[in-house]
Formats: sequence, structure tokens, C-alpha cells
Amino acid sequence: MNKLLYLLFLSLFFLNYFHYRLAITPRFTTWVPELFAVLTFLVVALQLGFRRKFSINSKYIILILLFLAIMLIGIVLNGVQAGPIFVGIRVYLKHLPFFLLPAVYDFSDEQFKKQLLFILPLLILQCPLAVYQRLFQYRWLITGDVITGTFRISGTLSIVMICSIAVIVALYLKKKIGFKFFVITGCCLFLPTTLNETKVTLFLLPVALVLPAFLFHGEGSSKTKSLLTMGLIGVLFISAFIPIYDHFMKPRAGLGIVDYLRLEREGRGYLYHGSEGETGEKVGRFDTIILSYRDVSKDLGTLMFGLGIGNVLDTYFQGFSGDASKKLQYAGGGPALPSLLWEVGLSGVVVYVAFFCFLFRDALLLRNSDDIFGSFALGWSAVIVIIGISLVYNNFMRPNILNFMFWYFSGVVSAKASAMRSLPQEHTRNMSAVSTMRDMMT
Repeated sequence: MNKLLYLLFLSLFFLNYFHYRLAITPRFTTWVPELFAVLTFLVVALQLGFRRKFSINSKYIILILLFLAIMLIGIVLNGVQAGPIFVGIRVYLKHLPFFLLPAVYDFSDEQFKKQLLFILPLLILQCPLAVYQRLFQYRWLITGDVITGTFRISGTLSIVMICSIAVIVALYLKKKIGFKFFVITGCCLFLPTTLNETKVTLFLLPVALVLPAFLFHGEGSSKTKSLLTMGLIGVLFISAFIPIYDHFMKPRAGLGIVDYLRLEREGRGYLYHGSEGETGEKVGRFDTIILSYRDVSKDLGTLMFGLGIGNVLDTYFQGFSGDASKKLQYAGGGPALPSLLWEVGLSGVVVYVAFFCFLFRDALLLRNSDDIFGSFALGWSAVIVIIGISLVYNNFMRPNILNFMFWYFSGVVSAKASAMRSLPQEHTRNMSAVSTMRDMMT
């Protein structure tokens, strides 16, 4: 299974870049990760048939079944056609095989370390590529939206980098990597976020740095030292972000990062425009949330179950667009939250957010483990919060790099947390006591 995952990682990092930026591969190659999802689904089904056992908490099975039921009710209530249903399944369920894979395939410490080491150079590559794009390839353009690394969207690049920083912080706090490696790697991951005009970095980066230190299972001076260290690094990074951003953007757009924040506070920024949803009207990210709620709340059925999966989202496939795709054409390009509201309603949003709550609890449990999974879970707890916040900023369900990577690694955390819960209580208490004594000594 490791080989399949390595191929998945490579396809996620490069196939969009090869097609959209280099134009050296046909369009269908960007769907390769989804073919891997189908193959992974078959593997999960076969493993379940042979083993008849999932290493996963039953709460996730219940949530999955609830979400499927909500999707089905929305389809029936709105009479959604086959084309939009196909698009909806592709968007809302393509990640599921990767989430379930760790539940049927027990990855060892060594296998998981190799996966992380395989991804690391792919992440580091984004730094020189982003610098090249900003200084050379697109140096004459005003916008930083074209600074995407090997990804398709600049916001995706920033969120991936920030989430990676959170994991690096946790590995350092858990003494899995040294300080020098942490600083060099952290700077390489941070620099692309300063070049691509993604202002949300100012809000998500502190979460990536401080939350792992806050959740770190240390006592007294050890925990205080970790918080102060990461707080200081956060101040240094933010202090660097502002002048770098202004250096590239202010001469082009006439506005610095402080100016943008002032406009947002006054209600004149790009997040909110007070849009009424008229044709040709400029729509901000927060506008789509308000408009989606206003639209579905006209009827109790649509409020609870939405307009049906695929009925609002735009699609590459001609003839597969839903009845509401033209009316609400900005839904697909906006954040995930309004898309969820429109298509699966309030009940679907509640179930979807419940996944994040349960994943966060599993990450908190697993962070006490001394192995690589415990170190990773400490960082992943911050990643869950970051992606949760991003639901109102970015539609992370659409980019495969975010969707597949988040749910696969969340599956690893949930599977290992489930295995930890199945251990005898006495062993679990002893392990926690040893961890506490070690933290006090350090």
C-alpha cells in the first residue's frame, strides 16, 4: 500500500502543474488521483471482506451513514438528475477511501516515517518554485494569485504550507527533529505564503505555531518554554510577512496588508461586499455564506437537506450541471461552508463539522503516544483547526491535494486512536504516567 500512496502523493503534487501550468499532459491526467481513490475503495472493500474488522471508532461509521442519508434525502426532495449526482458523489465522497484505508491497513512506524519523508522534499520544492514564479515567471503581474507552486490555486499553496508548519512544530516539540532542521524547514515552508497574496496567513499561521505548543503534554517550565519559543517565532514570521507582502504588492496594487485589513474592518474588503446575489455583482467570501443561508432557508426541506448534491457546483463535464448551477454560479468558487449549505443543508453541515470535532478529540488522545504517530497527532490537532477555519475561506473539498491529504492523515490519526482505546486501561494509564514523568524531568 505504501507504493500506492507514494504514487498518490506524486500525482497530487504534480499532475495539475503539468497540465495547467506546463501544458505537457492532457486534462484527463488530473483525474488520476480519483482513479487511485477507486482503487483504494476496492482495497478497503476486499480487506473488510477478509478481515471483517475496522480499526475505527463506530462514531465515524455513524457519521458516514448519516451523511449518506442526508445526501439521499436531498436528491429525492429536489429530483436531482444523474449528471449532478455523479458530480456530487465525486466531490463529497472521493476522499472516503483514503480516510478508511488506515482502518483496514495497519501502517507501521517505519512505513509512516517513510511517507512523511517522501512528502517533505515535495513540500520544500514549493519554496524555490514560488520564488521563481514571483521574481521571474510572473514578475510583471499585479496579482499574487498566480504564485501557486505546483498547485493550481494560491490559497491551496498557503494552506498546505501552514498545515505542514504545524506538523514540523509538533515534531520539534516531541524531539523527533533538531532545532536547526526545524528552523530551516520552517522558513522554507513559510516563504511561499508571503509571495502569493494570501492574507489568511496572518490568521492561520499563529494557530500552526502556537496551538501545538499549547497542547504539548508538558508540565511547568517545559510547556511555558515551548509556548514562548513558538510565540516568538510567530512574531518573527508575522514581522517578516508584512514587509515582504508590501514589497511585492504595494507598488502594484497601491495597497499594503494593513490597508486591506482596514478595508475589511470597514466592510469594503474582498471578504464582504453586501452582495444581494444579482448577476454581475461582486461577491465576497462571506457574502456567499449569507446568500446560501438566505436561499435555502426559504423552505424547511432545503434548509435541512439542501438543494441536492451536485445541483449547485460547477463542473467540467458538459450537461452534468445542476438546475441551480447558473442561478448560484459563484457557489463552486467560494468557501466550503456555503457549498455545503446549498447542497446538503444545515443537517449536512452539522454532520460534516462533527467529523472535525471527533477528529480533534482523537488527535488529543493520540498526542500522548511517544511514537511517530503521537508526534504527528500533536501537529495534526492544529491542522484540524486550520482546515476547520478554512471552511469559511476556502473550498478545500475541491483541490485534491487538500482533500485527499487531509482525510488520509486524519484516517491515520483516527485508526491509531482507536487502537489506543482498545488497549487495556492499565497499560494506557501506565503509558500516560511515563509520559508525564518524562515531561516533568525535561
